[in-house]
Amino acid sequence: PVDWRPDRGEAPRAARAGAGLGLFELRSLPFVGREPERDGLWRALRWVIEDGQPRGVLVSGASGCGKTALATWLIRRASETGAAQALSVRYSAEGGRAHGFPAALRRLLNARGLGRAELVERAQHQLGPLGYAEPTEAQALAEVIEPASDAARAQLGVPRLEKAEDVLAVVRRLLRRLATDRPLVLHLDDVQWGPRGLAFAHDLLTFSLDEDVPLLVVATVNTDQLVGQPEAAAQLQSFGELKAVRAMPIGPLPRSSRHTLIRAMLGLSPSLAR
Repeated sequence: PVDWRPDRGEAPRAARAGAGLGLFELRSLPFVGREPERDGLWRALRWVIEDGQPRGVLVSGASGCGKTALATWLIRRASETGAAQALSVRYSAEGGRAHGFPAALRRLLNARGLGRAELVERAQHQLGPLGYAEPTEAQALAEVIEPASDAARAQLGVPRLEKAEDVLAVVRRLLRRLATDRPLVLHLDDVQWGPRGLAFAHDLLTFSLDEDVPLLVVATVNTDQLVGQPEAAAQLQSFGELKAVRAMPIGPLPRSSRHTLIRAMLGLSPSLAR
């Protein structure tokens, strides 16, 4: 669609005042305001789809101003309209199993709790049309998600992905295949904790992908957490200077939008929300 705004027949139903307050913590928050930013993100996605060339948007701001929510809105709206699919990669200061591309690929395959053999089967079944019915391709993807033990690797004949470049080559191949099948939004969240991921995105937008790959990279960064992180700051500067990348700094949600959000959350009248 040219515009992200819902058609008349698609408009969400208003919640009844006070309805479901006992389930408040389980409710998804409505997205309000940020129309210029939403226009900018949607325009970038349209360019990617129409031109077939990868682009990026760098969304930056202080803690709690809604960077992740904005990127999540784009992913949800693109899915609702059928415009694009998405892969979300999350980074954190603690790292761990929920951090980076291995965890993102496990979520993509809906493979939480699956062992190595089951991962291979899931990749072959779910991504078979993209070339992963081939055992060597499925094994390589599983190796990124859950590296095999030396004994299992010897038994299966699976090569070790010894270098970071080897891992990223497997990820790059997957992204190209996903985006060629259907336009792809790649969301790198809290990328100040993942400078290698940002360097990889820089690589994607420069020379490692063919120009006819419809891929939009949306990187969200918390500027409050860049202090003492010279590597991440340098990567962000380099990424933001790319011709294919648009910088999108955002501040706090405007007061009028905050009132709208409160009314939508609690079903209050405008006077009470103020």
